[in-house]
Amino acid sequence: MQYTYFFNCTYCTIVLKNYIINSKNKESVEIMISTSDFLTTILKDILGLPLVGDIYEKVYKVSRNIFSIYIGTNKRLGKRATNALKKIILHEIKKDENKKVQILQFMNAFLSEKEKQTLKDASSIVEIVVSKYTKQPKQSNNEIEIVGIYELVNRGWTLESYMEECFKFWDSITETGLMPDEHKGFVDQWVGLIKQQHDNYKILLDSHGQMIGFWDFLALFDDAFSKAKKGQLVDADLSVDIMPVMIPGTYNIYVTSIMLKDEYRKSLAFQKLLFSIIDTIEEYALNSIFIDEVCAWAYSDSGIALSKTLGLTYITEHKEHGKVYCGRVIELLNKPFCSKFTMLKKLYLDHFQS
Repeated sequence: MQYTYFFNCTYCTIVLKNYIINSKNKESVEIMISTSDFLTTILKDILGLPLVGDIYEKVYKVSRNIFSIYIGTNKRLGKRATNALKKIILHEIKKDENKKVQILQFMNAFLSEKEKQTLKDASSIVEIVVSKYTKQPKQSNNEIEIVGIYELVNRGWTLESYMEECFKFWDSITETGLMPDEHKGFVDQWVGLIKQQHDNYKILLDSHGQMIGFWDFLALFDDAFSKAKKGQLVDADLSVDIMPVMIPGTYNIYVTSIMLKDEYRKSLAFQKLLFSIIDTIEEYALNSIFIDEVCAWAYSDSGIALSKTLGLTYITEHKEHGKVYCGRVIELLNKPFCSKFTMLKKLYLDHFQS
């Protein structure tokens, strides 16, 4: 039997969990399947795993929601999701021979005749088939990549080395060359904060794996958020006990950093940095986690300019240094730079106007 494969489609015309029945026909069959159906068939129907669950965070060290954004949008898989999916499949089929048989039967439909003849072991088949659903990176010497905290750790960083690099960025924005410890906090303190809300950190790497920028924000309980809005909160005051666990619900966030090296500020790197924040907010919304208010401590002139660019409103002077800006996410989504995030806007309108 010959198959023709189309991997750029948005919706499937044949549900592949029924592909064994279809494949009994002698005639040629065109198989079109969305990323959403691809993931759902593998995770739920064959492996019996949840589409969102703590197992991904605890066992595979990735976000518990890592696959939900792709299931919701049918986007091709990013590098982190691809690597996680391969590990999950291989780990699960190693434990269960029946699951292994089902996975290999399912994935056989995605292989060309040549691949069927040359690929014999499960690892190679999983590698090839899952990679067909991977977003193809642009080949460029100036490629800039967005990664999460634990993807960074998987590349040899530690949480401590990451924070030390962040401190260098923070020191670079002050006139004196050093930001006071009471303003930026301490490495051990920040390591604890990261562990509490690790999905709220993203890092920009250049083609050599060097950090060129990052952003992070923290969800805060109401009393701490009120203190931040009044300009009375410094980063050394941040602690796990003022940060809620982000289960489904509505939260207010304190933007602790949006940093980018000077030489990249007038390039598309800034857009990539900004869109990664909105992508994270969208991923949360798909899992019924919403952000109402945003508060930012604009420490420098560039921070003030960025706050204005994002549409945040000046609230007050900070008690130590700089200014405080705030805004509501549902209002910020009406800004021109959010024009392509139509699904996110709908999710927020449905949530806040219901």
